[in-house]
Amino acid sequence: MKPHVRTALAAAFLIAFSLGAAAQDAPGQAGRISLIEGRVDLGGLAEPGPAMLNFPVTSGMELTTQRGARTELRVGSTAVRLDGDSSLEVTQLDDDHFRLRLYYGSVSVRVRDRAVAADFSLETPQ
Repeated sequence: MKPHVRTALAAAFLIAFSLGAAAQDAPGQAGRISLIEGRVDLGGLAEPGPAMLNFPVTSGMELTTQRGARTELRVGSTAVRLDGDSSLEVTQLDDDHFRLRLYYGSVSVRVRDRAVAADFSLETPQ
């Protein structure tokens, strides 16, 4: 076998192996940003920046709205609406738990599935 073909095959194997390992480690549950009005920032990433519509949201991410802005996060049938001048962290989002921490501002949560309600929690400064 020629050296460049062998190198290409080795690279393809490593890429396929790493993609398979990443897929096994990923949680089955994730959210998405379903609404953005005004300035909404997304933190908890390697490069924090403006939030984008339909961007996936997982554990450790933080949504921050500026005054007059609002956003909505959807996780299955659950809707989390964040009002202006607010900051919310998704502390845990996986197959078993959905936990949020509101640092400041106001949030409205609508949980439509009783199974999700059992594993849902929202921490606030008060």
